[in-house]
Amino acid sequence: VKTLREAVHELSDNAARASRQAEEAKTLAGAATRAIAGVTRDRFASLQPLVDDIFARLAPHPAFTTMGFEMGVSYRSGIADPFVTDPESGVTGDPLLVFSSSQANVAALTYFLALSWAADAKAVPFLLLDDPLQSMDDVNALGFSDLCRHVRRRRQLVVSTHEERLAGLLERKLAPRSPQQRTRILRFTGWDRDGPTIEQADVEPESVGYLLESTQ
Repeated sequence: VKTLREAVHELSDNAARASRQAEEAKTLAGAATRAIAGVTRDRFASLQPLVDDIFARLAPHPAFTTMGFEMGVSYRSGIADPFVTDPESGVTGDPLLVFSSSQANVAALTYFLALSWAADAKAVPFLLLDDPLQSMDDVNALGFSDLCRHVRRRRQLVVSTHEERLAGLLERKLAPRSPQQRTRILRFTGWDRDGPTIEQADVEPESVGYLLESTQ
């Protein structure tokens, strides 16, 4: 009986120790989650001016012209809830509820471009966009093509699209403006026994000397 009591006592101590360790682990995990949410909140805040500029250029909605994220912790997990705001009325809503699919696509593209633009030298030196212009209207497409001209200054830019009209727009907008720039067009033309057939061509540089001429 004495041996069993000692064993029970030892097991009770081990159980109490394990319980304390579990509580400490929960506390540490909660602190880590809050810290991650805080770091993410600061990161999103630093990106906000750039996000505002890109979102204004793409202009997916006439009223909801401001977009952001609310950071928090729920059920021991960090959460990031997107929101869009109408500055004039102060009305705020969930973009997944008030935006169409094409407008929501623009919202996602905004943050993707902002993260790439703000990435430091350690980031990959290229940006891949697979059919980002789907469902965009002409105004969105023009705004996107202008943004591409800025992005390519820091990253090699690869854009795929199945729409010939938009491909032509990007070809004109992304024409090289300096000897250091190069734009290559790859067109899928069909299939043969060896796989897809592709035509490649470099876009002719576009002179911008007229922009530097002074007027008398």
